[in-house]
Amino acid sequence: MIKINKHDRRACCSAFLLFVFTGVLTLSVLVGALFGNPARMVRSLGGDTYVDGLYTEVHQYAADLCLEYGLDTAVADAVTKDGVRTAVQTYAGVMLKSKDRSAKLAPALQEVRTALETAAAKAAPGATTAQVQDFGKAFADYMAGRMALVFAADLQSFVNLSMRASVAGGVIACCGVALAVWLLRRSGAAKRLQRLLAADGICAAGLVTVLCAVIMLVLLHQKNLYIFPAYLCAAATRYMIDWLYMCLGAGGLLLAISGIVAFARKGKNCKG
Repeated sequence: MIKINKHDRRACCSAFLLFVFTGVLTLSVLVGALFGNPARMVRSLGGDTYVDGLYTEVHQYAADLCLEYGLDTAVADAVTKDGVRTAVQTYAGVMLKSKDRSAKLAPALQEVRTALETAAAKAAPGATTAQVQDFGKAFADYMAGRMALVFAADLQSFVNLSMRASVAGGVIACCGVALAVWLLRRSGAAKRLQRLLAADGICAAGLVTVLCAVIMLVLLHQKNLYIFPAYLCAAATRYMIDWLYMCLGAGGLLLAISGIVAFARKGKNCKG
């Protein structure tokens, strides 16, 4: 039976604490700063995956509406992809910060609606202002219904909670990592063993991060998210996949750091 002296046991316990708190710190950064980051969510909704699907729907509806009002379907071309993207980004930007989301759709849609009404007025000079406004309102109501995120309140709550939890977890984890390193250095174990255990603790945190990311990627590719419409589901899936790749990168960084620590251990002639 192999006997481990008390100094080495202390060093092993300190290395385990380093592994735990390094994992917590990594998770805090990945969830709070990346996954729950409202700026990333806005950029994701403003990306081509979501905007292309929404644009196809609203442009087709605008063309159908033109036929209903006796207008040339070319009027629908006033609805541009850039205009839709701007409306989405404006709405998504405020819906994560404001509780009064219903009132925020109108300003976001105003530019697209105005362009469509202007094109309709030029195509039908005899139309009254009320008729043009009714045409624009019918389109804006439809687009608002397609843009509105029914889970906006839940999303905002998640963002707020993840930010608070990540800050608290990050502070606790930083203190824990510092404590683990201090205990490791004070354990009385040989310097070479201290560095080896420190490298092992960081390596373990990196491996767990990579393993969890790989498992989630496999599950995400095997199972479909049930979110409607389809382009919103595609955008959400793309958002999660990009985040999981960031998790892989973070895990790889931890593995690289552990290698540096191990190399430093080998590079110095330490007695004990």
